[in-house]
Amino acid sequence: LRLTWGECGQPPTLNHFQLVRIPALAGRYYMHRRLRQRHREHRQPGHWLAALSPLPTKTLIQLHSRFQRTFVPHGHVPDYQDWIDANEQHDPAIQRSRARTLNRQPHFSLLLPLARYDVTRLQRLLDSLQQQTYRHWELCIACPAGMEDGLQWPGLGERVRIVASHDAIEALPGAALALAEGDYIAVIGGDDALAPDALLAIATAIDDHPDWQVVYADDDRIDETGKRHHPHFKPDWNPEQLRSHDYIQRPCFLAGDLVVRAGGLDARAGEAQEYDLLLRCTTLAGDGRIGHIARVLYHHHAPADIDDRALAASLYPGETGRAALEKQLQQDVPGTRVRACQEHYCYRVDYPHPQPLVSLIIPTRDHHAVLRTCIDSILERTDYPDYEILVVDNQSSDPATLAYLDELAATPRVRVLAYDHPFNYSAINNFAAAQAKGEIIGLLNNDTEVITPDWLDEMVSLACQPENGCIGARLYYPDETIQHAGVTVGLWDIAGHSHRHLQRGTIGYYNLPNIRRNTAAVTAACLLLRREIFDEIDGFDCMFKVAYNDLDLCTRIRKTGYQNVFTPFAELYHHESLSRGNNDSSIKRRQQQKEKKLFLKKHKEEALIDPFYNCNLTSTDEDYSLKI
Repeated sequence: LRLTWGECGQPPTLNHFQLVRIPALAGRYYMHRRLRQRHREHRQPGHWLAALSPLPTKTLIQLHSRFQRTFVPHGHVPDYQDWIDANEQHDPAIQRSRARTLNRQPHFSLLLPLARYDVTRLQRLLDSLQQQTYRHWELCIACPAGMEDGLQWPGLGERVRIVASHDAIEALPGAALALAEGDYIAVIGGDDALAPDALLAIATAIDDHPDWQVVYADDDRIDETGKRHHPHFKPDWNPEQLRSHDYIQRPCFLAGDLVVRAGGLDARAGEAQEYDLLLRCTTLAGDGRIGHIARVLYHHHAPADIDDRALAASLYPGETGRAALEKQLQQDVPGTRVRACQEHYCYRVDYPHPQPLVSLIIPTRDHHAVLRTCIDSILERTDYPDYEILVVDNQSSDPATLAYLDELAATPRVRVLAYDHPFNYSAINNFAAAQAKGEIIGLLNNDTEVITPDWLDEMVSLACQPENGCIGARLYYPDETIQHAGVTVGLWDIAGHSHRHLQRGTIGYYNLPNIRRNTAAVTAACLLLRREIFDEIDGFDCMFKVAYNDLDLCTRIRKTGYQNVFTPFAELYHHESLSRGNNDSSIKRRQQQKEKKLFLKKHKEEALIDPFYNCNLTSTDEDYSLKI
């Protein structure tokens, strides 16, 4: 028995604990269900049936042993060093041989602006450069005048170029860039280090993807003793997240001609120069030319006791970054403003947008008190001026509910629609959408409760952006823990909610619960999208009566070319499943299993690959812990 939480998370508060004996069949079922996430053979029908059938003692022991080896390696909770040992192998001879087989062998210019340096850390950086198995690179150093005499390293020979600058410190990156002659350019730090095969990995990716003009990889932290810690496993290209904070950082390699077209490094951006250049380069390159390598190739210097808040702050380029982001966005959308949310270490983009009519669709059945809480919270706490509420009654029979529905029918902004058919979530929402008057369709559970008055304006502003599809909100359980902060596909059997049960206000994994970002999907418990997109994909698929309907909707919308977005700035409580109940009956479970199979058949296994979730993170939990 063990309790675990994410490496960067906070220990949970345990108020009640009870051990309950479960039947042997249930034990086999849960073990097998988890093993299916890691071992493909356990997904075969034969294995599934065998797990639910009486098994010989020897077979049970083998099943339990495999479970132990998979989820409790070495008899202790796995840490980052376990992950390094299991995933990183370095054979210089093999890597040098691989380097010689590349069709394209780009030359790299590594820019090292040095205002000051620590001798020990700088030597560590130089050692990491000398260990590179890919040899086509140069080091371009810019330092204040008078420092250059101490920066001579015979072992690196002609690879090093040094310029002494009499200008301000902010001009050093630009001075280093002026020395560069490489095909790709990257800025590095004098306190940091590169993985031994970092340049080979970048060169291989460029050889495999010649159209990539921006290439970035994962990183971690390294302390004075050389111990690595706090890995940052990043998503693939995530434009909305880059507008929230600089999640890419280092290592990031930019095509030399792209840097020239973008205008190079701008000293006026100060400490945000790299972020400023990255914003301009990614805009010029376009989505299809930005690539991510899901490997740790760079080590930032940081003490081992660095906390989550300091990690979040390290991705936040401050006021100069805010100004750079606003300037870049205004070129495409004049009138865009960017707010610096310093308490959350992120930016919040305010897009200029119209205020179209929003049709909020709320299916319901009985439980009038739950519905009343939802409706009252909308009417009393919503600042957005133009919306209508469509309450869809699905065969309510409770007299108090029927009386409340009559009361709602006489309420301005509210219409009550009767759906006198068996429950089918998809059909109910399609029925209501056909009668909605709004340009924006809003899906809302009857067991939600509005918290932030600007929730609807926030979601509408994102829904109005032409590239966006579904917009999802941050939802909390009544105990102030997160219920939804974006949907990650590939977790558990199909999908899970990011950072579920994390305490409200907690940083989480590199601040992800607190920033806008693109996600594979969002929950329909609170979801907005443009009417034209809803109609373009013919609404919900009515085959998904109970489960996976929102996941199917978001998946189809993403396949159409739109981006789904999670925003933490629209906040609601979600008193989950109070009206319909949990999926705890055998009938509901069978229906859910049927719709799961339907989803997988419809979208195939590629639908379980989430570009916004790193493959080095667990697929059996929602806390962004490591996959061991």
